[in-house]
Amino acid sequence: MRTINRLSRKKIQMMLTTFGLIATFAAFTISHAGQSFNKLTFGESPTYTIRLDETNTPTSLAMDLFGNGGGAARYVNFNYTLAKRSLSQHAVLDETGTLSNDSDTRITSMKSVVAVFTGGEATLKTGPTIDTLDDVEILTSGLALVFDSDPYFFSLTNTGASDLYLTSLEVTYSCVHVHSTISFETSGGSAIYPITQTIGSALSAPTDPTKTGYLFDDWYSDEELTTLYNFTVMPDADLTVYAKWAVDPEYPVLTIAEFKALDPEDDDLHFVSGTVILASKMMELTIIADATDLLIAFGGEDSAAGDNVRLGGYLGVEESLKVMNGDEVFGVSCDTYSHNNAITLTPNTISVADYNLLDPDTSTNWGVYTEIGGTIEVNYSDNTISLIDAEESMTISVFTEEDFYFLAGYSGLDVTVRGMVLPNMDDPLETVLMFVHNAHEDFIELNYDTPQDLLDALELMFLDWYQNQTYFPGQYVDLPTDHAVIPMTVGYELVEGFNEDKFDLETGRFDMDIVAQLTVRLKITITLTDPDPDVSDWFYADLDVNPAAIKTIEYVKAQEDSYEVSYAIKGVVMNKQYQDEQIFLLVADATGIIYVNTNNDEIVTGDEIVAVGYKITQDSIVFLMNDPSQTVDHIRAHNQEVPLAPIVITIADFNLLTPGFVETDLRYYELTGDLKYNNPEEPSTSGFYLTDGTNSRGIYTVDAAARNMLVVSVNKNVTICGLAIVTGEGEEQSVVFAYMAVSGITIPE
Repeated sequence: MRTINRLSRKKIQMMLTTFGLIATFAAFTISHAGQSFNKLTFGESPTYTIRLDETNTPTSLAMDLFGNGGGAARYVNFNYTLAKRSLSQHAVLDETGTLSNDSDTRITSMKSVVAVFTGGEATLKTGPTIDTLDDVEILTSGLALVFDSDPYFFSLTNTGASDLYLTSLEVTYSCVHVHSTISFETSGGSAIYPITQTIGSALSAPTDPTKTGYLFDDWYSDEELTTLYNFTVMPDADLTVYAKWAVDPEYPVLTIAEFKALDPEDDDLHFVSGTVILASKMMELTIIADATDLLIAFGGEDSAAGDNVRLGGYLGVEESLKVMNGDEVFGVSCDTYSHNNAITLTPNTISVADYNLLDPDTSTNWGVYTEIGGTIEVNYSDNTISLIDAEESMTISVFTEEDFYFLAGYSGLDVTVRGMVLPNMDDPLETVLMFVHNAHEDFIELNYDTPQDLLDALELMFLDWYQNQTYFPGQYVDLPTDHAVIPMTVGYELVEGFNEDKFDLETGRFDMDIVAQLTVRLKITITLTDPDPDVSDWFYADLDVNPAAIKTIEYVKAQEDSYEVSYAIKGVVMNKQYQDEQIFLLVADATGIIYVNTNNDEIVTGDEIVAVGYKITQDSIVFLMNDPSQTVDHIRAHNQEVPLAPIVITIADFNLLTPGFVETDLRYYELTGDLKYNNPEEPSTSGFYLTDGTNSRGIYTVDAAARNMLVVSVNKNVTICGLAIVTGEGEEQSVVFAYMAVSGITIPE
């Protein structure tokens, strides 16, 4: 039995990869001609030496790979401290004790070995790979053994009857770049040791790896397993090859019921087949079903709903819930046999009211394939989807934004939806249930007996959409010609005698110059294209338009913040600023100023716009916020003056404004005085200030256009308008007069 992974709505697993055996490796000193260095690149020196003695401790081990130009540094790992009785001692090898370099060693060929020792018998085995140490030599203390066979791996073993005290070991390697290494990635199969040989030398394939439940299907030179690798001669550069595996058709595959019937202490790898109900990479979750039961697997996410798959993993148990867990490295394996298969398991049919009565702490309610009927309701303000049945409501959970919009396509429709009831354990103190849908068309269906029943429901939806709102002059009206999930077409006609000249079907907009409330009538025809033959019906929809639907900025700012109620305003853009890849417009009408977000970069200062959004306040600043592609409905005119009357104030009184007062609202002020350069000797870079002879006020120009407006009026008595804003933080806060080009400038007579 493997410990169960707890399920949460957003399961995030962080894997910290460390060299787990670092404490068993010795540190080493690399030197050439008596000079030590920290890294080595091929061609730097003809040879290098690694010396192990009592000073080497695992805390200073360096295992980095270095590169320089066309070369690549190598590293060597030694299981040296395993032979030490304490870190401060020399290595002591008892009878059969062994010192060797590791299987992941990346080196050039060994040139010589010198061991200084007492006692025991030092037997050195060498070879081209770690599993072909066929050359055997008995070492003499202090006498170098020189190789002419270019070995890469070695093991030093005490073959004597007494302990062998190793004072030091020096291994000298070649630095000439004439060798390469082939590494093997077996993807969960048995390990294959790297092959290091002379470039161009004859090469044989290693023994085939093995993997439980699979048959080896050759080596490939790319991770995508598209290019077969042929073992002929050693490559010019290091290379990793990848094992391809095929499902072993003879290996036992259990039904889900058989897997769940295993002994809870079973710790063997098992394979189970079934059809995917739900798969999520984000949650590392796959749920499959067969005719006997369903199974939750933590992993195997490379699949989609309807796939017939074989999952491989281990039994996990918590209370009565039995799941499949994977191993720590590769997780649950997943092999796909086919796609677009029907689910053979019959879902548990309940009502919304029944679902709401389920006990989240009862594990028998977890992992149940369930079918529930109701009407889909979408809340775009918080991106939630609900299923409504009479007075009862429940939330449907999805994993991705794409899944959300798939299910949102059924908004307003009566459906039967199938999904999984799963425990959400985000809060360790409280478990809640969530009904998870896989956003697949085979797991949701419409609940209408006849095509006419569906047409009647669509008529009510269209009428609810078009007739339960009031439009403003110039507003865009969405006129869809099809449906996201229903095969159908929609046609629109203007009805004569109902202000047909005030609405343009091609643009979908009302006339901008409507000055009184009126009604435009549309004839809407819906044609269902499935079933065959087509079935159609038509109805009238009355669209009410009223100039009063556009609210003043003062009115909007007085309302409570809400993502439920939207407002339309009309105003002139005073300033445009960019922040965090967003565009914010400072918009004014005759009653006030507000910020509006947008992604329309064609809008410029002086444009009169109509914007639609939700009133949101942040740090006392009021915004009209919406999807940035929809906030600005249209531009009415260009090059407009600011419609807001400024607050006329003296420079002295402006200087008395406090940050606390200014922060409470955006206020537009008018100042009069002599315009001066801060630094007349450098006018091209100088700022500006306004003075009445006694008092002065610096002017902040928001952009180049504002600066250019002031330049032509320097040394003149002027009247200018601008915003009072606060800059700085804490005790460093101050009030600034911000001038914008749209405010203009007046020279009193």
